[in-house]
Amino acid sequence: MAGVRRVDVLGFHCPVPVHEARKALKSMNSGEILEVISDDPESLHDIPALVSRLNITLESTTENSGEYTFRIINSENKEKSNSSTILREENIPADARLPTSHGEFRIRVFHEENGLDHVALTLGDMQGPDPVLVRVHSECLTGDAFSSLRCDCGPQLDAALQAISERGWGALIYLRQEGRGIGLHAKIQAYHLQDKGADTLDANLHLGLPGDARNYEIAAEILRSIGVSKIALLSNNPDKVKQLQEHGIDVKERMSLIAGVGDTNRDYLKTKQERMGHEIDEKQLNQ
Repeated sequence: MAGVRRVDVLGFHCPVPVHEARKALKSMNSGEILEVISDDPESLHDIPALVSRLNITLESTTENSGEYTFRIINSENKEKSNSSTILREENIPADARLPTSHGEFRIRVFHEENGLDHVALTLGDMQGPDPVLVRVHSECLTGDAFSSLRCDCGPQLDAALQAISERGWGALIYLRQEGRGIGLHAKIQAYHLQDKGADTLDANLHLGLPGDARNYEIAAEILRSIGVSKIALLSNNPDKVKQLQEHGIDVKERMSLIAGVGDTNRDYLKTKQERMGHEIDEKQLNQ
């Protein structure tokens, strides 16, 4: 009898169920069965789309009290681990110049199979012997668009673009992984818990969500698509370095990116430093 593996992604919003299902399928043998359990209605579209993309079999989809169970039969026809999730068939490319306050960048949009659009902003020529200066930035609507002071995301985005501009060449990869991968709705729920005293990690865990659900496989695919394989990474997060290296990107250097520290986000940054492994200089945190 074929083995059955279960992936429980209750409480997670897409694209997390798709990422977790795809990761499980890559490690499974032909003929094994994967059951994905989700309560996100978006998964009713995204999981069958993944199955179609991988050319495997969706045996059944059942619903019980708002929970969806997808029973997937694996096969030899699934994509190999180095296959792309980027959809490319377009008559008009999503590729244009983008004048900004930091200089004129090139913007390219990469449409992922789960429906998300990610961005590569590049400046100058990506070819050369030196590592390309790169920032992999996860979407933060509140910080990037609304200038929220609860986090350092907006200032980090601005500082990264300025650093690339000053060097004269580099890339910013903008990933649609809002709220460290848990989505906007859950992030604002976490803010509600933080308003009542929880820190940024415990708030996620109280919601039954991981402290950080981000996956950087798509970032590695985008970097390869723009011809970049050797980078100097602007980041305080060693896990980002680890994941990119696991997906074939040669991270020659990790460069600290401290920006926007203030009274309203200092505790947030201390939690990332003390409990989530981010490397943040104590003096810069307390200045």
